[in-house]
Amino acid sequence: MEEPGNDGEESRDVTFYFLSDIHLADGDPNHENTTDPDQLHRFLHYIRDTPDTKCVIAGDAFELWQANFKKIYSAHHDLVEDLLDLVEKEKVVYTIGNHDGEIATDMLLYYDGPADIQKITGLLKDEYHDGYGFESLGARQIEVVHGDIWDKWNHGPLEWVGRGIAYIGGLVEKAGWYDVEKYFGKVQRFLKKWGNKPTPGGSEYVGDYQEYIDGALDWVQRYGEDVVIYGHTHNPRILHYDAKGEKLLEEIKDYNVPIDVSKDKWIANTGSQVNGATDVLVLRNNVLTLKKLEDVLPEGYREGDEAPSPDY
Repeated sequence: MEEPGNDGEESRDVTFYFLSDIHLADGDPNHENTTDPDQLHRFLHYIRDTPDTKCVIAGDAFELWQANFKKIYSAHHDLVEDLLDLVEKEKVVYTIGNHDGEIATDMLLYYDGPADIQKITGLLKDEYHDGYGFESLGARQIEVVHGDIWDKWNHGPLEWVGRGIAYIGGLVEKAGWYDVEKYFGKVQRFLKKWGNKPTPGGSEYVGDYQEYIDGALDWVQRYGEDVVIYGHTHNPRILHYDAKGEKLLEEIKDYNVPIDVSKDKWIANTGSQVNGATDVLVLRNNVLTLKKLEDVLPEGYREGDEAPSPDY
């Protein structure tokens, strides 16, 4: 992705849900880190059934560095079918991350479900949805991207480092030797010291994430974006900057705090759906709120409720 763009003006009455870093894998308990696939499935039912709602997935829905699409589809068949159906109906916008960058190719190789495979893979091609931009009220420019483009170890000539670590970690976890997640922090601190760059992920990571903030601010200042939403770092927060995007005014980490983003500049991270996290950003009429996914689901879509089943 060379620069952000506008994919179309959206209705003022649409409620947007931004989430990322689901990392659906093959269901193996040794390395399936998705917090609650069943809850995600209920959330997709809610999006499907509720007018004037749209979900934007900011990358890494699938963990293709540790599993292929055939295994993921086998483990999460109904959830994947719902997702593909909603992508085709444009109720879900699927932007590409570093762990699912080959989703279109992988689906062509391994998918044998009922969806229109050519149409779906066309929607998921890197060049089509590696970012998603739109206008909210007052012509506010909103841009959504995964964020790996600002990560030295997962994008560009050194991408093989991040990919290699993830691949080896997957093999180790699948063998059942130990949970490598708790060791990622040590590797990441080494990489930060060696390359003077932080890299996200891992339960012990203590980086400052500044390279991602700098990348988002560059878009704010160079392209005139008003709100930049990204994933990748698994680090949910909302940053408020002045009208020029130069001075940090406040940092919001609390959940369920409605924030008016109709003026000044804002950078927000979607958090993740792994290792116990269920983060989601909600935007309606220029009010942005960090929430837990379970808190946005109304009665009928919560755990223990029986939501309507899709017709395939």
